[in-house]
Amino acid sequence: MTFKEQFQLWLKYERDTQIKIIESLNTVPQTHTNNEKFGKACSLLMHIVNCRFLWLNRIGFIEEKPSDIFPKLSSITGLKEGALQSYKIWTKFFDETHESEMDFPITYRNLSGHPYTKTLYEILSHLHGHSVYHLGQINSLIRELGGKPCCADFIYWTNEQLVEEE
Repeated sequence: MTFKEQFQLWLKYERDTQIKIIESLNTVPQTHTNNEKFGKACSLLMHIVNCRFLWLNRIGFIEEKPSDIFPKLSSITGLKEGALQSYKIWTKFFDETHESEMDFPITYRNLSGHPYTKTLYEILSHLHGHSVYHLGQINSLIRELGGKPCCADFIYWTNEQLVEEE
Protein backbone atom coordinates (compact mmCIF):
# COMPACT_ATOMS: atom_id res chain seq x y z
CA MET A 1 0.00 0.00 0.00
CA THR A 2 1.37 3.42 -0.93
CA PHE A 3 1.33 6.40 1.43
CA LYS A 4 -1.40 7.98 -0.68
CA GLU A 5 -3.54 4.83 -0.45
CA GLN A 6 -2.95 4.70 3.31
CA PHE A 7 -4.11 8.30 3.73
CA GLN A 8 -7.17 7.62 1.56
CA LEU A 9 -8.01 4.62 3.74
CA TRP A 10 -7.61 6.70 6.91
CA LEU A 11 -9.82 9.38 5.40
CA LYS A 12 -12.63 6.85 4.79
CA TYR A 13 -12.21 5.54 8.33
CA GLU A 14 -12.46 9.07 9.72
CA ARG A 15 -15.57 9.84 7.66
CA ASP A 16 -17.31 6.67 8.80
CA THR A 17 -16.26 7.19 12.43
CA GLN A 18 -17.41 10.81 12.41
CA ILE A 19 -20.84 9.65 11.21
CA LYS A 20 -20.91 7.02 13.97
CA ILE A 21 -19.94 9.68 16.52
CA ILE A 22 -22.86 11.83 15.37
CA GLU A 23 -25.15 8.82 15.77
CA SER A 24 -23.71 8.31 19.26
CA LEU A 25 -24.35 11.95 20.12
CA ASN A 26 -27.99 11.22 19.30
CA THR A 27 -28.01 8.55 22.06
CA VAL A 28 -27.30 11.13 24.76
CA PRO A 29 -30.48 11.50 26.84
CA GLN A 30 -32.41 14.67 25.95
CA THR A 31 -32.03 15.83 29.53
CA HIS A 32 -28.25 16.06 29.00
CA THR A 33 -28.12 17.77 25.61
CA ASN A 34 -28.08 21.20 27.27
CA ASN A 35 -25.04 20.17 29.30
CA GLU A 36 -21.78 22.01 28.61
CA LYS A 37 -20.09 18.67 27.87
CA PHE A 38 -22.54 17.98 25.04
CA GLY A 39 -21.66 21.32 23.48
CA LYS A 40 -17.97 20.51 23.92
CA ALA A 41 -18.40 17.17 22.15
CA CYS A 42 -20.19 18.84 19.22
CA SER A 43 -17.59 21.61 19.12
CA LEU A 44 -14.71 19.11 19.07
CA LEU A 45 -16.19 17.29 16.08
CA MET A 46 -16.62 20.55 14.18
CA HIS A 47 -13.06 21.45 15.20
CA ILE A 48 -11.84 18.28 13.44
CA VAL A 49 -13.82 19.20 10.32
CA ASN A 50 -12.70 22.83 10.34
CA CYS A 51 -9.04 21.85 10.78
CA ARG A 52 -9.31 19.66 7.71
CA PHE A 53 -10.63 22.66 5.77
CA LEU A 54 -7.85 24.83 7.21
CA TRP A 55 -5.21 22.41 5.96
CA LEU A 56 -6.84 22.25 2.52
CA ASN A 57 -6.36 26.01 2.47
CA ARG A 58 -2.79 25.86 3.76
CA ILE A 59 -1.74 23.37 1.10
CA GLY A 60 -3.33 25.58 -1.55
CA PHE A 61 -6.17 23.28 -2.59
CA ILE A 62 -9.00 25.62 -1.57
CA GLU A 63 -9.05 29.39 -1.20
CA GLU A 64 -11.53 29.77 1.64
CA LYS A 65 -10.49 28.92 5.17
CA PRO A 66 -12.79 28.41 8.13
CA SER A 67 -13.53 31.51 10.15
CA ASP A 68 -13.14 29.60 13.42
CA ILE A 69 -11.36 26.32 14.03
CA PHE A 70 -12.49 26.33 17.66
CA PRO A 71 -16.26 26.79 17.28
CA LYS A 72 -18.62 26.83 20.24
CA LEU A 73 -21.59 24.64 19.37
CA SER A 74 -24.52 23.44 21.42
CA SER A 75 -26.11 20.96 18.99
CA ILE A 76 -25.27 18.50 16.23
CA THR A 77 -26.76 20.77 13.57
CA GLY A 78 -24.43 20.94 10.58
CA LEU A 79 -21.95 18.35 11.82
CA LYS A 80 -22.79 15.60 9.33
CA GLU A 81 -22.92 18.03 6.42
CA GLY A 82 -19.54 19.49 7.38
CA ALA A 83 -17.94 16.07 7.75
CA LEU A 84 -19.26 14.87 4.39
CA GLN A 85 -18.24 18.08 2.61
CA SER A 86 -14.72 17.79 4.02
CA TYR A 87 -14.52 14.16 2.88
CA LYS A 88 -15.70 15.10 -0.60
CA ILE A 89 -13.05 17.81 -1.04
CA TRP A 90 -10.26 15.66 0.41
CA THR A 91 -11.28 12.83 -1.95
CA LYS A 92 -10.95 15.26 -4.85
CA PHE A 93 -7.57 16.35 -3.52
CA PHE A 94 -6.33 12.75 -3.46
CA ASP A 95 -7.76 12.12 -6.93
CA GLU A 96 -5.64 15.02 -8.20
CA THR A 97 -2.49 14.25 -6.19
CA HIS A 98 0.22 11.83 -7.29
CA GLU A 99 2.10 9.60 -4.86
CA SER A 100 5.33 11.41 -5.68
CA GLU A 101 3.87 14.61 -4.20
CA MET A 102 3.76 13.12 -0.67
CA ASP A 103 7.37 14.29 -0.14
CA PHE A 104 6.80 17.81 -1.51
CA PRO A 105 7.59 20.55 1.00
CA ILE A 106 4.70 22.83 1.88
CA THR A 107 5.28 26.15 3.60
CA TYR A 108 2.43 27.48 5.69
CA ARG A 109 1.83 29.81 8.62
CA ASN A 110 0.47 28.52 11.89
CA LEU A 111 -2.30 30.33 13.77
CA SER A 112 0.31 32.64 15.36
CA GLY A 113 1.68 33.55 11.94
CA HIS A 114 4.97 31.66 12.22
CA PRO A 115 6.13 30.03 8.96
CA TYR A 116 6.89 26.31 8.85
CA THR A 117 7.73 23.88 6.09
CA LYS A 118 6.54 20.28 6.26
CA THR A 119 6.03 17.56 3.69
CA LEU A 120 2.54 16.56 2.67
CA TYR A 121 3.25 13.19 4.28
CA GLU A 122 3.94 14.88 7.64
CA ILE A 123 0.85 17.08 7.37
CA LEU A 124 -1.46 14.19 6.51
CA SER A 125 0.00 12.06 9.31
CA HIS A 126 -0.64 14.91 11.74
CA LEU A 127 -4.22 15.34 10.53
CA HIS A 128 -5.02 11.70 11.08
CA GLY A 129 -3.53 11.64 14.58
CA HIS A 130 -5.33 14.88 15.41
CA SER A 131 -8.67 13.43 14.33
CA VAL A 132 -8.26 10.17 16.21
CA TYR A 133 -7.22 12.00 19.38
CA HIS A 134 -10.34 14.17 19.37
CA LEU A 135 -12.66 11.33 18.38
CA GLY A 136 -11.56 9.55 21.57
CA GLN A 137 -12.26 12.68 23.60
CA ILE A 138 -15.73 12.96 22.08
CA ASN A 139 -16.51 9.32 22.85
CA SER A 140 -15.48 9.89 26.48
CA LEU A 141 -17.83 12.88 26.71
CA ILE A 142 -20.67 10.85 25.19
CA ARG A 143 -20.15 8.16 27.84
CA GLU A 144 -20.07 10.76 30.64
CA LEU A 145 -23.35 12.20 29.36
CA GLY A 146 -25.07 8.79 29.49
CA GLY A 147 -24.93 8.12 25.76
CA LYS A 148 -23.60 5.07 23.97
CA PRO A 149 -20.16 5.75 22.48
CA CYS A 150 -19.29 4.11 19.19
CA CYS A 151 -16.31 1.89 18.55
CA ALA A 152 -13.72 4.20 16.99
CA ASP A 153 -10.92 1.64 16.68
CA PHE A 154 -9.31 1.58 13.25
CA ILE A 155 -8.76 -2.19 13.30
CA TYR A 156 -12.42 -2.75 14.19
CA TRP A 157 -13.40 -0.52 11.26
CA THR A 158 -11.17 -2.49 8.87
CA ASN A 159 -12.82 -5.71 10.06
CA GLU A 160 -16.24 -4.17 9.36
CA GLN A 161 -15.05 -3.35 5.84
CA LEU A 162 -14.06 -6.98 5.25
CA VAL A 163 -17.47 -8.21 6.40
CA GLU A 164 -19.21 -5.76 4.08
CA GLU A 165 -17.15 -7.02 1.13
CA GLU A 166 -18.15 -10.68 1.73
